[in-house]
Amino acid sequence: MTDSMRKPWLEPFDPTRHDAGRVAALIYDADPEINGFVFGPREQAIGLILALMKTPGTYYAAPRLTCITSDGEVIGIVSGYPTKFQSVFERRVGKAFLRAFGLAGFLCRLPIFLKLGRILAKTRSNDGYYIVYLSILSTERGKGYGSAAVLDLASAWETLYLHVATDNAAAIRFYEKNRFVALGARSGRIGKTMVGAFFMKRPSERK
Repeated sequence: MTDSMRKPWLEPFDPTRHDAGRVAALIYDADPEINGFVFGPREQAIGLILALMKTPGTYYAAPRLTCITSDGEVIGIVSGYPTKFQSVFERRVGKAFLRAFGLAGFLCRLPIFLKLGRILAKTRSNDGYYIVYLSILSTERGKGYGSAAVLDLASAWETLYLHVATDNAAAIRFYEKNRFVALGARSGRIGKTMVGAFFMKRPSERK
């Protein structure tokens, strides 16, 4: 990031200060294909994500949902959780989904959740951080804001982990540029669509 660029700040999401609709849209845009399977069409999805953002204790709410801001404007988001608490967050998010979708909606999506769970399977150490969502406004990409967010997380956590779609070449290049390496890939069919994801790791820089 050059000196002429605006310095980004990472702030826990606060609905009284941050544009919740923009944040929800950024969450969806982090992976439109998978989020489309989970939440449905974009407009419907944003409404469901807004409901999830009101559920404390998940990666859809502060302090795990963080806004990347510049000059007071939300230009991106990053969300995740410490790997040692994976099972805790998965249970909490499962309950939040049940409330947001309702019982009938949740049961209709359950086969999709199970397939995605196999595609996004992961084995991680307990000393790291798993990034669920990292998303930058399309008009602000390529300016170093995403890399700044990765460096901020890397300064606090031993190792970073994430999944990225196997057909998202731009995102793969971004993560490789930021020292992530692919540990493996899984794929599966959801409906008529083949969905695949690389599981990536950013090794520790600590001596």
